[in-house]
Amino acid sequence: ATLGVADQRLFEALASTARAKIRDFNAQNVANTACAFATQGVADRRLFEALAEAAMAKIRDFNAQDVANTAWAFATLGVADQRLFEALADAAMPKIQDFNAQNVANTAWAFALLYIHHEELFKQLVNRISQLKGSFSSSGLLQLHQVALALKTETPSRFALPPEVSLEIEKMKKELSAHPPASSRLHASVASQLKTLKYVFTTELFVEGFFLDIAFTERRIAVEVDGPSHYLSTGERSGSGLFRDRIIEWLGWRVVHIPYYEWDKLSAEEEQRKYLLEKMERSPSSSSLSSTPRLPAKSEKPVVFTHLAAPPQLNQESLSSLLP
Repeated sequence: ATLGVADQRLFEALASTARAKIRDFNAQNVANTACAFATQGVADRRLFEALAEAAMAKIRDFNAQDVANTAWAFATLGVADQRLFEALADAAMPKIQDFNAQNVANTAWAFALLYIHHEELFKQLVNRISQLKGSFSSSGLLQLHQVALALKTETPSRFALPPEVSLEIEKMKKELSAHPPASSRLHASVASQLKTLKYVFTTELFVEGFFLDIAFTERRIAVEVDGPSHYLSTGERSGSGLFRDRIIEWLGWRVVHIPYYEWDKLSAEEEQRKYLLEKMERSPSSSSLSSTPRLPAKSEKPVVFTHLAAPPQLNQESLSSLLP
């Protein structure tokens, strides 16, 4: 789904009003505002700079849910603010016993996604995970699995999930693998042209908690067909989308993206096949994360990002209080 003109204007008005009132925000206001914009994939740079400053100013008032929701929101939009996350870690550790399962999963996932490897925080999160075993949802278990994979690859520090939780994750993965998602029309169109080119591949291949849209198992190439929901309002791919790419590449796959806005320009089947040949034969180095696709800068319709992570637990206070 895309943001309509009315929705776009609403979020622009909300962002402007929030920036003007930011000094009056309490901890819950900061966390709720960040979550509301991140849930819709609206990455307003000036607003999130202001929210980061407000969060650090109010950090002593943050409860467990405020910490988790703020971390989740910034990570979902790919906004890495080292000072903010250091402050969030400092606020989280004395309150770690107040963190519920979703708070733990969202916080660990956010720090791992942004490459912020706070060893003492992760140590305390692991202890809390052990205490909360049996309480995690499927999405929470998937987040913890992603964190474990990331930290195992990126840092020498030991991040070992409790054995009972690891068993829960294996059960979750088994159940998830039995229910592949339905392929979109865009996905089917790309797959059809790849078949015409005589490529042999598997659709919706399950790999370590992820479904690969189109997988070339012998060449270890994962073709990801990206519809509008994969992009933020800025036209960039979401933080969690980039995290997914990182993990898949660490598992030994080369990720190739087929953005909808490029595919939609190819009206003739011959053009589509030529495009796919170029994508498939591109050297592995060209698919590095630094070159991940983004929407054209002048895109008229910012898009809504549908996150892979669990939605945060929002307090009841509404953003309506920000409107004039």
